[in-house]
Amino acid sequence: MEETLKLLGRNIRELRKQANYTQSMLAEKAGICPKFIGQLERGESNPSITVLHKIACALSKDVSRLLITNAASSGKAVHIDRIVTLLMDRKESELLDIAKALELLLRR
Repeated sequence: MEETLKLLGRNIRELRKQANYTQSMLAEKAGICPKFIGQLERGESNPSITVLHKIACALSKDVSRLLITNAASSGKAVHIDRIVTLLMDRKESELLDIAKALELLLRR
């Protein structure tokens, strides 16, 4: 569990820095205590799903992005973020078509 919390903390710090936010700025946007952001980034606290949701929303990310493991450490996270951002506001029917096209593309 400790490694999971450290990974979560690294992801939050990375996304916060990408957004050019200080810990205080992120805390204000998320409506949580700035001290708690520091504890999370150091892997010292285990946040609730509600807190994760607030942080993700403040960073304009999906909660799942905070939890990405291998992609975050391999540098793929930027590309995954871009893809998720492109898909976020699509209709369900469009997502189905995109998923089918992606499956065809990846079969090559």
